[in-house]
Amino acid sequence: MGYIIPFVCFVVTTFAYAFCWHLVVFKKVYDDIGIYNREQPIIPIGVLTVFIQGAIFLFLYSRVSFGVSALWQGVVLGLLLGLFEYCSGSLVFSAKRKIEKHAKWLIIQLFLSASLFPISGAVAGYLCGIA
Repeated sequence: MGYIIPFVCFVVTTFAYAFCWHLVVFKKVYDDIGIYNREQPIIPIGVLTVFIQGAIFLFLYSRVSFGVSALWQGVVLGLLLGLFEYCSGSLVFSAKRKIEKHAKWLIIQLFLSASLFPISGAVAGYLCGIA
């Protein structure tokens, strides 16, 4: 199976989760914060981003070992990547933009980063483990 199926599953899981998070479940929260003001998000950029994240995740997954099961390896690496994404994509972003509801923005982004990548990582890690 190699890394193709885990990559595809990482991409599908990540995109579906992020899409539902931003545009369905928490859409009103993000609208209230006023942080995303584009009426129609550019979905291809989101897809490209997830492809890049998946490639980075599996590149690191294949080279780093935490001495745990394949599934937990994916979760741990996902947590680390989520923390990195939170720092670079949310904290730095918020330092450069005027955000009316700053604390609310940082909290919702923290929950996103702390859940999205570990879940996607667990899926990819599990599939790598049964390969």
